[in-house]
Amino acid sequence: MPYAYYLPQLETDIGDRLTADTTLLNLLATHPVGASAGRGIYNTVVPVAQTGTVFPCIVYQVESAGSADALRDRVRRAMVTFHIFVDRSPGSAYTPITRGMAILSRLEGDWTEQTAGTPPTYGVDRWQPTLGSTTWAATIMEFEGDAAAHDESQFHWVYRAGCYISRAAA
Repeated sequence: MPYAYYLPQLETDIGDRLTADTTLLNLLATHPVGASAGRGIYNTVVPVAQTGTVFPCIVYQVESAGSADALRDRVRRAMVTFHIFVDRSPGSAYTPITRGMAILSRLEGDWTEQTAGTPPTYGVDRWQPTLGSTTWAATIMEFEGDAAAHDESQFHWVYRAGCYISRAAA
C-alpha cells in the first residue's frame, strides 16, 4: 500500500466538512456539474463542463509535503490550499467583498469561540480529520497563511492549512 494512501480520504474528509456547513453552502453559487452537494466546492479544479453561475466558489487542493521519521514511523505533513473566488460584478446578487469575508470566516471556523479542548463546530482551523476507517491518524488542521491574488474580473483569496499524518497503529 503506498504511503500517500491517506490523501484520497483526507480530500473526502475536507469535502464532507465543507458541505456539512449549510451556512457556507448558502454563500456559494449553485452548481449542477461536478461540485460537492451541488454547490461551489471543488477538489482541484472547476470542471470544464460547468454551466450556470460559477462564482462564488471554493477550489481546494491537498498536497503531501515532506516527511520525517518519528520513533517507529514516518510522519507526513499534508497541506491544503483553499482558493476562494468571488465575482467582482455580481449585479445586485451580493456585495463581493462582504461575501468573500463571510466565506473566509466560515472556512476558518469558530474554534476561538470554543472552550479549551472543544473542536470547532464549523471550519477547518483546529478541526481534526478522521481519515475514515483507514490505518492513518491526523493531527488537527492548523492555519498556515493566507494571501490575495485578485484580477479585474474576480476576487481571489487563498487560505492554507496543514496537519501531520502518520500510521494510527504505529
